[in-house]
Amino acid sequence: MNYLKQYLPAAAAILICGLILWRVPINGLGSLVWLVGSVVMAAIRRPHEKINAANITTRSKQDWMENLLLAGVFLGGLILPVAHLITGVFSDLNYQVYDFVWIFASVLFTFGIWLFWRSHVDLGKNWNVSLHVREGHNLTTGGVYKRIRHPMYASIFIVYLAQALLIQNWLAGCAGIISFILLYWIRVPKEEAMMLEEFGEAYTEFCQTRGRILPKWNK
Repeated sequence: MNYLKQYLPAAAAILICGLILWRVPINGLGSLVWLVGSVVMAAIRRPHEKINAANITTRSKQDWMENLLLAGVFLGGLILPVAHLITGVFSDLNYQVYDFVWIFASVLFTFGIWLFWRSHVDLGKNWNVSLHVREGHNLTTGGVYKRIRHPMYASIFIVYLAQALLIQNWLAGCAGIISFILLYWIRVPKEEAMMLEEFGEAYTEFCQTRGRILPKWNK
């Protein structure tokens, strides 16, 4: 049983990647870029999930709505694209853009992945996939957080925007950005309220000198 738990997810991931690669001639080069980028993002996040699993939570705003929103992003950002790229199940909803657009989308996707990686590095042990404050939590103000309050969200916005151009399908390509906009709209006020409770005046000043997802250039 332990053997299955250890190797079955990896085997399933390899199978899914193989099926998507097999259908690249049908789905286009954008699907290949999306696959490689998604694997890289998973590789970026996995070590942080393992290390930060040992964090002790001192404050949390995780509830059923938070879990539902995260599930929605997982569905729209990963499950639907994978299902479409493997089976073509949503092919009736395909659309076409100019051939050069996938190149622009690839550059955009690459920048989003870099920002995703940099945000994890700068947050370190302060990162959590949900709304938690850990024991010994620090207010991260350096690196990409010097100009933006939520660079992690900015990176995911960029990635999902690129996804809509790489996977040219109204459902599989666009569900990620739509579900993430909903999560961002509901979650960020709660997150900022929690950080204000934790850090007080320091967080107020932090917010005043940084844009939410766009850089704020101070004099």
